[in-house]
Amino acid sequence: CYTLVGNAAWLAATREERIAVIRAFATNSSLSAVVMANCEISDALAVAWAESLRTNRSLTSLNLESNSIGSSGIEALADALRCDDGGAPQLKELKLANQYVVAGQSSEEALAEALAHCPSLTKLTLQHRSLRARDIVTRILTRNADAERQARKLGLGGGSSSATTTTTTTTTSPSSVAQ
Repeated sequence: CYTLVGNAAWLAATREERIAVIRAFATNSSLSAVVMANCEISDALAVAWAESLRTNRSLTSLNLESNSIGSSGIEALADALRCDDGGAPQLKELKLANQYVVAGQSSEEALAEALAHCPSLTKLTLQHRSLRARDIVTRILTRNADAERQARKLGLGGGSSSATTTTTTTTTSPSSVAQ
């Protein structure tokens, strides 16, 4: 696991240096989890992450919570999950909650629809303003988790986790609860 939370050296790095670090994950095959929470990840850095996810096949968990990823960053990540070149990322978990900027509902919906192309993903954290996006995410992540359970039950692999948690939250009303 590569963890970089509020690291002073990272925060002092230039945008180009940060992009170079993120792009290095494109060819890294030894790490399965990266935590870059509260690391001032902007839309430009989210785009770099999307580019890395297009080729990285070892990363199963990416935590980009508490950053500044807006609509263009969310849309870039959605495009990476679609991965039209035939190889979807192997992500099981993508954490995007608590962004300091608000992504548009159309971006949320693009991410939700992209999940259909990433059958390994069983956990997504994101504050949804779009009820449509939340419903799509819940349906697809439930389907993915069911498929993973069936694969384990049949001995076909599908991961070694003993439980799958689906977490989507919404900010549409004060009474919203985690799904």
